[in-house]
Amino acid sequence: MSGSQQPFTKLGSAEVPAVAQLGELGAEAQALVPAATGPEGFVASLVDAGLLQDAVRFLAYSLRPREGVWWACLAARAYVEAGYPVQPVDSDALTAAEAWVFKPDEDNRRAAYDRAMATGFQTPASWAAMASFWSGGSIAPANLPVVPPPPNALGRAIWGAVIIASVTNPKSPEDMENRHKAFLSQGIDIAQGGNGRPK
Repeated sequence: MSGSQQPFTKLGSAEVPAVAQLGELGAEAQALVPAATGPEGFVASLVDAGLLQDAVRFLAYSLRPREGVWWACLAARAYVEAGYPVQPVDSDALTAAEAWVFKPDEDNRRAAYDRAMATGFQTPASWAAMASFWSGGSIAPANLPVVPPPPNALGRAIWGAVIIASVTNPKSPEDMENRHKAFLSQGIDIAQGGNGRPK
């Protein structure tokens, strides 16, 4: 995970204490907050401490909506490519989430919600689609007064997609750790303005 100290230019919030609280980071991670000099250093300190899930969670809650949903989509694609069983409704949910990333309009946001609701919420794809829906706008039906999504909904959905892809049927503890590191590298690359496919 080299380059983690490069500036994170794609964050919706760079306030480490606020994001750490919103994302419900664990006690060990919270203990590192007072010494944080910025999000880049904080993520690096989490990695150094072996707190990979907390690092993933912090990025999930701090990335801008479009960038965060893209990260969830990449995790969901990796899950599919790893050969885990995926139902057609999950494939549809992932396609809808990707469509929102490429064209983040209201029609695609609502379509992502419809596709997510057809799933059993057992795969990263369903959470990527829900992240699209919770990215902004109203979560009420279109003909009703605006109801914003809960403040933690987007981050929770992004985190859910990445974590499910990380922890599903690992071959060994090392395999799970390597997956966490790989997805975290993607998240860091996106935060730095990359496409989530670091070399």
